[in-house]
Amino acid sequence: MKVSVVLFFLLICFNAFDQETVEVKTEGTEVYELFYKLKKKPYSKHGSYKVFRTSDNLLLVDGNYDMGKKSGIWIYYNSEGVVREKVDETTGKLTFYNPEADTVTTIIRVNGNTERVKLDWPVEYAEGESAMWQKIVTNIEYPEIAKEEGISGEIFISFFVGIDGIAREHAVLKGVAPILDDEALRVVKLLSDKWQPAKYKGEPVEALHVVSIRFTIA
Repeated sequence: MKVSVVLFFLLICFNAFDQETVEVKTEGTEVYELFYKLKKKPYSKHGSYKVFRTSDNLLLVDGNYDMGKKSGIWIYYNSEGVVREKVDETTGKLTFYNPEADTVTTIIRVNGNTERVKLDWPVEYAEGESAMWQKIVTNIEYPEIAKEEGISGEIFISFFVGIDGIAREHAVLKGVAPILDDEALRVVKLLSDKWQPAKYKGEPVEALHVVSIRFTIA
């Protein structure tokens, strides 16, 4: 009798959960999303989340949301449906990477010589991408003058990560305005000693990496 009561209680909980979520499909010319969201909570997504290519319904992204935040392992596929990478989106750390399924190439520097290659494993922030963005958000300041003048946009900061995990030679790869470029550069430099180096042919190498900072006026 006790077991029956417990099972009945669990069944009610699951049914209640099902009633609180609704399936959503977004339409797009290139891709479409299929996900769930809570009906009575202010969260946009909760549960399974997938992205498909519109032309042939090929799965491109497979993950999960927990109360509006990415959680657990997310799988990203290339344009042929081959797994490109798996990311623990709770921490932002890469758990699997398939260079053969990726078209991205990276500039590396060996003995002073540079070349563009497909890495075995890309540069990563040592504490995970979530920790990286938390540090950026905590320290960044939107200059009041820029706000008043309506200056906004995305800035790309490039730097080399050595085999010792230290970032050097920071530069504005693509800027918006000096006042925002300088702030983006300052914040990214705060991350300088927290990197894991890239790997090429099984060995750590010095590699170019880029971080983008977007300033948006609410």
